[in-house]
Amino acid sequence: MIPFPRYGVHIILILYFVYTIEFTNSFQGFIITALTTPKYKKNIDTLDELMQNDIPIYTERSFLEYITESYRDHFYYMHHSEQEDNLRNLKFGAAYMVPEFWLNLLLKNKTRSGIYYSQYYHVVREKLSGAAPLTYLVRNKSPYRSVLGDLSVRRLDFGLDLEFGKTKPFIKKSKSPVILTLRHFWGAQILFEFGMGCALLIFILEILYSKYFVRN
Repeated sequence: MIPFPRYGVHIILILYFVYTIEFTNSFQGFIITALTTPKYKKNIDTLDELMQNDIPIYTERSFLEYITESYRDHFYYMHHSEQEDNLRNLKFGAAYMVPEFWLNLLLKNKTRSGIYYSQYYHVVREKLSGAAPLTYLVRNKSPYRSVLGDLSVRRLDFGLDLEFGKTKPFIKKSKSPVILTLRHFWGAQILFEFGMGCALLIFILEILYSKYFVRN
């Protein structure tokens, strides 16, 4: 009859208890963040890379008018107040198109923990639209008023304004796509498997020691 290895069981229970406390606390505190927060090998610097990774881009209704039809599926409407709330409360997982003046003010401010917003956000600046409607501003008594009016009528007659929004935007194509991965989580997974493997090895050694080296 093989004696039951009491010390080996104690070691397994202790290791399992420590693992349960440490891993559970880590899971509740940090692992969820590590799994849900996108990690990249490098910064996403173009709109093309954003769209390749299917990251939603939220913007105001006024900005949606400047987006060409071929890219409309990647942009979603969100009220500016909701955008500001998400950015101030560090709600990640999406990209936001906001006015540059407001963005510069936000990046100079600090969060409730005293850390600058600029340490949390990566800014992508890129021209989006390849065409825009022309607007003429002249005085009421300007001698060029009739000439500009004639140009406006000609633009309408030749359908130049109808091409607005259809011109291909100046979006830079990324040379190598940046794909989301969970490689940043491999270290924790390997450490967990290594710990459980050591515990199993100790358990087996305890059984062999009790069987072949311990005499009743």
